[in-house]
Amino acid sequence: MGKKENIMTSEPARRRESRFDAAELRGLGFPDELIEPARYLAGRGAYDVAPPHQLIEDTLNACLRELESGSISVPVPALQPQVMWRALRDSAAELARLGRVPATYADGLFYLSCNLRAPLVMVENHNLVTPAFWGARQFQDIRRACGVINRTARSFERPVSRRVVVLKPDLRAYTTEEICQIAVLARNASSDVYWISPEIAGEFAARDAVVVGDMRVLSISEKPASAYEAEEMLLSSTMDDPVQALAIRTRIEALAERAVPVKTEGLLSGEFHELLAGSDPAGPSKAIQQVLRTPHAV
Repeated sequence: MGKKENIMTSEPARRRESRFDAAELRGLGFPDELIEPARYLAGRGAYDVAPPHQLIEDTLNACLRELESGSISVPVPALQPQVMWRALRDSAAELARLGRVPATYADGLFYLSCNLRAPLVMVENHNLVTPAFWGARQFQDIRRACGVINRTARSFERPVSRRVVVLKPDLRAYTTEEICQIAVLARNASSDVYWISPEIAGEFAARDAVVVGDMRVLSISEKPASAYEAEEMLLSSTMDDPVQALAIRTRIEALAERAVPVKTEGLLSGEFHELLAGSDPAGPSKAIQQVLRTPHAV
């Protein structure tokens, strides 16, 4: 925040027993829009350490001085937290209505409110989950859930989700219908989309995964026979472990850096616009072949 203030103090931080009581907070007049994020943060141990009182006072004074000076630009949501949390609450309710897997994505909304990183990072593996499944109700609901989260992220000027697609190793392994579906998914994606060959996908050459915020992981490591079975695999694999979630998130983000960007910031990248949205019916096949033949630095 601009010029750093000296807010060091010799007073030590103190461990304390954290206690979260939503009813008590409501009784004090706090709105649900602030109580729900507090519940989320309490579950992650955010209130287990009491900072020194002098540190709190010095930090608040330093921030107030910078705000009054007009030397920093603060996003509107940061100045109007109730606006943000009300929108997050409504988006979370929308996810719950979309189904069981979308409901597990809700923590991604709280994550985007506190972080300038993608709320969801995903590996979509065509060697496990066929693109044809994305026409099924379960996967349509997942796609809509990503749209809800990404719409919310954009409304608060936050990054959207990132999806890394691990292609099949040979273009001939795709049916004509699958190739058309891949092109449609890329054109209509609300997330940033990257494609990569399985040869350089490392551990994700045989894994399909979703990391929600920095807390939850859902994954598939065997071929499902149907969209319904894929949904059950995702739900049964759900793991709430911040350490593992952060580690897997970091590896997926690194994978995206090695992959070919197909759609970013809402637009198809470079020549992919012509290949995937142009008039050439062979364009999608050429796009896939191009990525499979593209050399990558590991």
